[in-house]
Amino acid sequence: MKERFATLSPTLPRVLVMMTNHHLGNFVLSVPVVAALAAHFRAPADLLVDGRHASLAAAIPGAGRVTVFTHGKKDRSSLATGLHFVRLAWSLRRSRYDAVIDVGGGIHSVTLATASGAPRRVGFLEFRRSGLYTDRISVGPHEHVFDRYAQILKCIGRPGRPPLVRLRPAAGSNAVLDRILQGAGWGSGRLAVIHPGAGYAFRRWPKERFALVADRLAEKAGLRTCLVGAPGEEAFLEEIRAAMTRPSDALLFIQPLDVLLALLDRAALLLSNESGPTHLAAATDVPIVTIFGPSKESRWRPIRPENVTILRGADCPPECAWGKCTADLKCVMNVTVDDMLRAAGKYLATDLAS
Repeated sequence: MKERFATLSPTLPRVLVMMTNHHLGNFVLSVPVVAALAAHFRAPADLLVDGRHASLAAAIPGAGRVTVFTHGKKDRSSLATGLHFVRLAWSLRRSRYDAVIDVGGGIHSVTLATASGAPRRVGFLEFRRSGLYTDRISVGPHEHVFDRYAQILKCIGRPGRPPLVRLRPAAGSNAVLDRILQGAGWGSGRLAVIHPGAGYAFRRWPKERFALVADRLAEKAGLRTCLVGAPGEEAFLEEIRAAMTRPSDALLFIQPLDVLLALLDRAALLLSNESGPTHLAAATDVPIVTIFGPSKESRWRPIRPENVTILRGADCPPECAWGKCTADLKCVMNVTVDDMLRAAGKYLATDLAS
């Protein structure tokens, strides 16, 4: 099968852009692409996104109606999941879209694109069941995920990297953040954000080192720290706070993504493992220091070019495979507390390491 597509007219009245990947990093990396697609059409383009990202999708410039696709979860029966899928497919068909553009890919999205009945269905040649698209675009040899997503812009005649998008939190999200901080008695002081988690344990810097860093931020820079994580990570975050000399200088912060965006938007610094919140931070102005470990920088580096520092303890040997380390996790473990403090200190104009 070969690449085959024709440029979509900006006058198409009903267009749906789909980005149903459930990983936060993938979603954020696609945001400039989705925004460029939406800007091409004179009428607002509707979006179909994973439910966890709906509040962020509403902040994308040019977005029209946001529809939610809910992936199957452990607390939902297969029947409920199937009914949701059927209802969603029927809703898309009733909307009578002129074109559906599938940025994220996956078996669910290509099936929904087909079920929509749209006369133009655009997706990547390399996706499963790509024969169901009317227009197929190859991702080509590009390695960075952002560049791969950007190839879909061929369908509007604008190949290449689109302008980056700065996501701005809604007023309601800022109000929620204010209530959380005031409830903790923190007022309007400067904050640091630490995201110590990651999707896989082998990508995590030791939690006791994050505790030492948080203590030093309070001692040397007068920064209190929000320890951010996902639901279910409360105990993990509490272990970090308990390891601090002054636990009162840290706040456990587990909130929806729009409130996390508001926090990052006003923070002085983000310190993290390579993860979804790192990419979300790159859609704001907050300086970022992130540990990459086994993640490939060429594929996953935050796309904002300025104020991003990547730390890596050692290069992974060729024998290492994803999740199967042969080097004692030196890529993560060889990053020292002083490495993190020196990198953070540059953004704060403060010597944190001494």
